[in-house]
Amino acid sequence: MTGEIAAGKAADFLVVDLDVPELTPSYDLEWELVRLAGRDQITAVVVDGKLRLWQGWPPDWDGRALVARAAKMGPEVVRRANLRRVEPR
Repeated sequence: MTGEIAAGKAADFLVVDLDVPELTPSYDLEWELVRLAGRDQITAVVVDGKLRLWQGWPPDWDGRALVARAAKMGPEVVRRANLRRVEPR
């Protein structure tokens, strides 16, 4: 460990759902988290003691609206970039 969770200290940490088939049963949790866990098992992200993500989305701004806007604008941005697909020979 590089730090501690204690009153008055800022903390960076993840809350991970361990109740998934990939980690059950667990014989070496630290190794299995590195080797088998994915981002879909991260329930929360806390940075400097503040909740930054909850169940994949930011709690303090509309992440879904940003994704929807990017999906709407993406095709036009790619079209204007004049990208060309090159097929291998």
